[in-house]
Amino acid sequence: MKKLSFVLVVLLTCILVFNVYASEVDTTKSATELREERIATAIENVWNKYDLASFQIGITDPIIWIETEKMDYKKEWLTYLKKNVSNSDLEHYNIEISERK
Repeated sequence: MKKLSFVLVVLLTCILVFNVYASEVDTTKSATELREERIATAIENVWNKYDLASFQIGITDPIIWIETEKMDYKKEWLTYLKKNVSNSDLEHYNIEISERK
């Protein structure tokens, strides 16, 4: 009886440890996902200020596409991104700014 109890306790412990590990892997974000979130948040914070039409952060292509209503803000966009997004995040991407047609 003691042997059976011991086996059950060990089995339940193994199952619990496996479930905790599996759920942690599912919910942990990669460095790329975290980087994309930081950049997207910075861009969304000034959506109206610089007449943003849309933006996309490339997953397969390392490009940040920014589409504005007017090209008047191109310099301001570049300055803003360099000031509000870390260089370690930006160094992974090229930035393309275009006017909406």
